Amino acid sequence: MRTSYSALDTYQTCSLKFKWQVLDRIKTADTKEAIFGNASHAALKFMFTRSPLFPTLDEVIDAFRNIWQEKKARSPIIWNDIAKQETPWDENEAEAYLENGISMLKKFYKENPPWNFNVLNLETRFDVILEDSKTKAQHILAGIMDRIDKNPDGSYEIIDYKTASR
Repeated sequence: MRTSYSALDTYQTCSLKFKWQVLDRIKTADTKEAIFGNASHAALKFMFTRSPLFPTLDEVIDAFRNIWQEKKARSPIIWNDIAKQETPWDENEAEAYLENGISMLKKFYKENPPWNFNVLNLETRFDVILEDSKTKAQHILAGIMDRIDKNPDGSYEIIDYKTASR
């Protein structure tokens, strides 16, 4: 069996949702939180991509704004967890998400200037093989590491960005 942390988390939250989304592959509308997270991750990937220089804060904010607008336009209908149904965007709420993202990126950029890190890779896929000790069945846990840095002491750091407020 091949699975991911997200799929396991979905199963723990709601096994029926897991069945529909993961096993039956029924596509549902994205949540505004998922769209926000995807736009934030894309902006952070851009922030740590040197070509040949790292982008300025204004360039990162412009990238986030463009990515946000594009993803929002591609998803005019979103899943509303409160209403438990698909609904159109509330423009005031969408603007609040945009402003929150810009604020978050400004703070992150100031506290983590990209030139201070030795970034080895961005959005690296991985598979870990897990073996059931009783049945010897092998399972694959798959995922994506947002960023891998090499520290001055030669050690490595794996960074996983989180945008959800928990």
